[in-house]
Amino acid sequence: MKLLQARFIRIVALFFLASVFSITYAGARNYQSNLDDSLLLKRFQKISTSLTCICGCNLVLHTCNMDPCEGWAIRGAIDGLLLDGKNNKFIIEGFVYGFGDMVDTHTAFKLVQPGGRYEFLNADFKKGYGPMVRAITDVYHYEIVLAIIALILLGSALMFIKSRFREVTVSEKTEKQKISSETDELYNKLYDDE
Repeated sequence: MKLLQARFIRIVALFFLASVFSITYAGARNYQSNLDDSLLLKRFQKISTSLTCICGCNLVLHTCNMDPCEGWAIRGAIDGLLLDGKNNKFIIEGFVYGFGDMVDTHTAFKLVQPGGRYEFLNADFKKGYGPMVRAITDVYHYEIVLAIIALILLGSALMFIKSRFREVTVSEKTEKQKISSETDELYNKLYDDE
């Protein structure tokens, strides 16, 4: 029984470590970005979950995987602006209020510049999409959700172990009480006979 408990504890510990590892590296490279730096990828994820895709699907930019999709122009611009060192607020506000003439000169906007695949979006990038491009909510915190799930699973595993240990302890106590009561009966019987 103790061997099973030890194995179970090891399995739970390995699962917990795997959960922590996946939470730590949740910003790993994805198909929506050409960035290699994990910090920039996390920022890309944060920005793309704060914006709504402009293709008409009404999805958060980070979850839209349609192709062709005008959202790819936004993703390309986010990549370029992050590589240029722009902060998250600048990028998000740029899509809301517009980037102005920067669109015609900055390499981040090569997809919407004349001759680019999404040239027809040039004017929209300059003037901005207004508040409609903001995602309805910014509650896409995958790391927090994964951490909560890991804690719930860990708590469940510990409760299971505790209940198993309690069953063993209770059955041992019951056995000792049985032996004790049998001994008391024999003792009482012995002295009652005298």
